Amino acid sequence: MDLVNMSLKILPVKTSINIYPKSTRTISYNNKKIIPHCFSSSNKTLLGCFARKIMSSLPSKKILDDLYTRFVVNGPEEEKQSMNRLMFLVESGHWYYEDNVVENDKTLKSLSFREFTRLLFNNSDVLRPHVANMDKIFRDFGYYKSRIPVAGAIILDETCERCLLVKGWKKSSNWSFPRGKKNTNEEDDVCAIREVLEETGCDVSKLLKKEEYIEITFGGKKRVRLYVVVGVRDVQLLHR
Repeated sequence: MDLVNMSLKILPVKTSINIYPKSTRTISYNNKKIIPHCFSSSNKTLLGCFARKIMSSLPSKKILDDLYTRFVVNGPEEEKQSMNRLMFLVESGHWYYEDNVVENDKTLKSLSFREFTRLLFNNSDVLRPHVANMDKIFRDFGYYKSRIPVAGAIILDETCERCLLVKGWKKSSNWSFPRGKKNTNEEDDVCAIREVLEETGCDVSKLLKKEEYIEITFGGKKRVRLYVVVGVRDVQLLHR
């Protein structure tokens, strides 16, 4: 997952940090109970959401050109070898648009991934011919994406009493462990370190141990590996 989609932002306590009471369901690790310690990764307010509903417009050609150049043209060459891989670059552009461009310009309309993709493709001479196959592109991408391995980390403090959870900007987003899909030929531990850094700003490369992880395969298709990282201090997160 790209840094632009979910970076850790420290907000006023009422909106950014939720320390669950002792009665809340906990997670166990090494026979120790862990109280989830949640940090919000979005600073959107209800006022901002209402403002966009009242007055919103589509992104200009200049904005679309900038996003196309930044995320597609300048994206890794290996990610442009197939439409499925290229769609990850488009997805990163969509995340950036929603989390940064729209956030800083309340007159812009929030777009679904499909809406954003159609606009971006229509704005590009190279991608425009593929607009007619948009339904197939999304169908193939959804199938491909559902089978890419995911890696991340369960980040615990020094006492193993609290863990770090992240939440995306969307209203429908849930609290979860920082994690994301592996890049082409990327090792699981490298992916986990990258995703944690992108989503929280915390570098766990010196704390992560390759042999300490929990792995689950969903439906016999999608593998998720979460490394158990112990010893992250609050100050490492709050000063990011």
